[in-house]
Amino acid sequence: MTSREKNYGTTPGGTGIVAVTAGVFDDPVASTGTGDVVRSTSPTLVAPVLGTPASGNLINCTGAVTALGSITGLGSGIATWLATPTSANLATALTDETGSGKVIFSAGTLAVASGKTLTASQSLTLAGTDTTTMTFPTTSATIARTDAAQSFTGVQTFVAPILGTPTSGTLTNCTGLPAAGVVGTAAVLGANTFTGAQTLRAGTTAAGTAPAYFQSGPLLTSAVAGAVEFLTDTFYGTITTGAARKEFTLNDITLTAGSIPYTTTNGRLTDSSQLVFDTTTGLAQSASINGNIPLNTINSSAGAAASTSLRAFNGTNAGALVLRGTGFTTSGLITANGVEVVSTAGTLLLYTASSNNVYIATGSNAAANARITCYSNTSVGIGAGAGAIATNATDGFLYVPTCAGTPTGTPTAITGLAPIVINTTNNKLYFYSNGAWRDAGP
Repeated sequence: MTSREKNYGTTPGGTGIVAVTAGVFDDPVASTGTGDVVRSTSPTLVAPVLGTPASGNLINCTGAVTALGSITGLGSGIATWLATPTSANLATALTDETGSGKVIFSAGTLAVASGKTLTASQSLTLAGTDTTTMTFPTTSATIARTDAAQSFTGVQTFVAPILGTPTSGTLTNCTGLPAAGVVGTAAVLGANTFTGAQTLRAGTTAAGTAPAYFQSGPLLTSAVAGAVEFLTDTFYGTITTGAARKEFTLNDITLTAGSIPYTTTNGRLTDSSQLVFDTTTGLAQSASINGNIPLNTINSSAGAAASTSLRAFNGTNAGALVLRGTGFTTSGLITANGVEVVSTAGTLLLYTASSNNVYIATGSNAAANARITCYSNTSVGIGAGAGAIATNATDGFLYVPTCAGTPTGTPTAITGLAPIVINTTNNKLYFYSNGAWRDAGP
């Protein structure tokens, strides 16, 4: 038998491996296992026990290592993580990790590591479309930048934020109003309740920078005490008593010191140099217009109410110049359109302080119409102002009282004066002198 025909399996011991030297089977040597002879090129081993190979490449191997602890050369914790691949085991196996929590993949939910801060060299980019939504914790979470410059672009919606004290802000399109501290221009305020002191900033000369603006609008259906309203050209304020709405009175011009204001046709105040207040006498004075001092009264009432009085008071209603209106009902001597000079307490005096006469006239101020003339030389003239009357005159006479029979009463004495009367029974004139009535004859 040649060396190639040597029968495998009949060597001493019954099993084993024969050594092959230079293509020739040698004598049998010690062996282990069963099956075919293994050659060096691409052998297939069935469940071999390799022991501890000096080297090997397992890249194309299948099957799992069941005893990871027997693998050497792994970093600390790697075997544990391979056996139980949790986020915690991975963090333990890593040597340069930061923070704690779970591993997050691109489709996962971002978890915020408690107490962690991005440094100046780090950044967080939120990528997505315009509809990307960020949901933050609902309880006591703070999201803020620690540097002084806070800048947000685009449309930001904050729900009940606590802004602190912003250094600036434009509230033109805002609704609602904080209790205090709002500054800005042309803000339109809704229904707000102010609970603290409010200070309006100073205005400037630029358009739209006045401290406050009121928009013209309908008045409240029911006036409310304290309300301030503006409609067209009129401002209104409502007082507490009766919740009555009152108008603010405005000036059409800058009023002059000492003037007495009066309303124009639009209801606003103006003044005139023709009407002033004398601070010395305490009287209103009106400059003459064409030589006349205007004192106009209008009263369209009827009966006793159709009167207008210019009254002077000294603690009581002491005197009055009463102008009766067209609708006045005649009372005694006074008729419609009449004028009374009344003294309700004390005497009534008409006099001139200079050497001039005092006249009582009717019809007009013509001299011929004088009926009583008190001359400055103490004489008194009674009758027509023209003097003598014609023999056939029907008017201009002095009328004295009459009695039917000889007078017997004792007249009240007036020093320096004597009463007279005509007895219509005997057609004689009587005068009272030295305590008795005397016949003036014949």
